[in-house]
Amino acid sequence: YRQFTQCDVDTIGEPSVLAECELLEATAAVFRTLRVAPVTIRLNDRRLLSAMAEKAGVERERQAGYFIALDHLDRLGWEGVAADLASRGYPESVTEETRAVLERLAEAASPKALIDRAADSLPSLDEGVLDGLRTTASALASLETPFVLDPAIARGMGYYTGQIFEVTHPSSSGSVAGGGRYDDLVGRSLGRAVPACGISIGFERVVDLVAAPPPDLGVAVLYGGEELPGVLAAARRVRSAGRAAALVSRRKALRQQLDALAAEGYSAFVLYEEGAEPAVRELRGQA
Repeated sequence: YRQFTQCDVDTIGEPSVLAECELLEATAAVFRTLRVAPVTIRLNDRRLLSAMAEKAGVERERQAGYFIALDHLDRLGWEGVAADLASRGYPESVTEETRAVLERLAEAASPKALIDRAADSLPSLDEGVLDGLRTTASALASLETPFVLDPAIARGMGYYTGQIFEVTHPSSSGSVAGGGRYDDLVGRSLGRAVPACGISIGFERVVDLVAAPPPDLGVAVLYGGEELPGVLAAARRVRSAGRAAALVSRRKALRQQLDALAAEGYSAFVLYEEGAEPAVRELRGQA
């Protein structure tokens, strides 16, 4: 996974959180289409993290290392984050204050309550940041994909300037998608401000989660004591229509047999009766 293919969706030139909302909706649609469930969208904002770092006493020029350490909280726990911060030269008070703020936010029963608590706990945080989170959270609430506001997500890349997000799956050791707003990155090359926001879906991680399609063994032609030439002719007509066919001896408990055939991978069946035109009936959903 250290070398990977990513599938990107990016929006250039849109300064509002409309870009974030559309990117997350598109990403949720991808996972629904691939039937990769259950995924969870995790949302945060780098400016909220900056306000938390400021409250903890971290100077702006030293916030990058603070974010990197905090980003490992879900994997290392507080002991691991504390050790990492200490190794980077941050005092113990930074860990204690950060933990106190995050635990207070974690007690919130809803995204709205968490945002309100963030406003109370982080007085330096601009109200526009909170309004943007409220808007994105409201948009996500209308989707089928679960989401949470997670103020501990940092995404270690230093170019993020606003909202950040990750998509996680319980069977994946890392996020299966992630991104955020990076308003300053494109402008470094052009010499002027360019709003930008994007998300990347990890191709290999998603492929690992996509279930293999169920086998299709074709049509089971169920027969009893009829003459075999007629049974073979029925199977031949099914095959001439472009579907595989297998002759299967009919049991007395037909309902249970159909359940078993569906579980084995047959997609349809023919209940052969001598002299009658074979009618193909779809099996999936019947069992």
